Amino acid sequence: MRREALIFVVALMLACLPCTPALAWFGSPTAIIVDDETGEPIEGAIALAQWVKYKGTFFEGGIPYAAKAEETVSDKEGRVYIKGYWTWNPFACDRHLTVYKPGYALWNSEKEVVYPPGYKPKKFSSWKNVVRLVPFEKAAEKWKKIGRSQTSKKWPRQKQVNFFGGCLELELKRKDLTIINVFRGYEIPRLMKEEAQMRRAYESLKQK
Repeated sequence: MRREALIFVVALMLACLPCTPALAWFGSPTAIIVDDETGEPIEGAIALAQWVKYKGTFFEGGIPYAAKAEETVSDKEGRVYIKGYWTWNPFACDRHLTVYKPGYALWNSEKEVVYPPGYKPKKFSSWKNVVRLVPFEKAAEKWKKIGRSQTSKKWPRQKQVNFFGGCLELELKRKDLTIINVFRGYEIPRLMKEEAQMRRAYESLKQK
């Protein structure tokens, strides 16, 4: 009986070890941010990690909310380090990473701005941790082709802003987050210009 108990304890300890390569113990980055077109590392990209719990149940199925959040900025090599991101956490059921740099399309490890036909989940793990940021204008052209709504096709900035809101979990302490302040400072003025175009287009249709 004692031997079985010992095996159980050892197994539990192993389960709590980080699900990462051995190099993770020696400073392996959580993610490496690069430009999708050039492959060059991107310095200054903001990465926000959120650990998610579910209200009403320990497991998935309840209302998700941010149990914990950490953010950092990529270095000259495009590397970001977020302690414990790849470590199994018994107190949170899920986690996801959001990456943003002005001039690029917002990236999330679990979601897409526009889901293309036959979409397959991203292969983002401690082994495949390269994040390829797509320049916004290039991404917008792609959204216009695969988007199923007029918003996706004609007003990509609005789509980007709405997507950002969808990447932020409930109960996230947003006030002091750099990613929110930088995103709003860059995207909102451009969104206002886009909305002015939308109004002009609407008025033009009314006059016909």
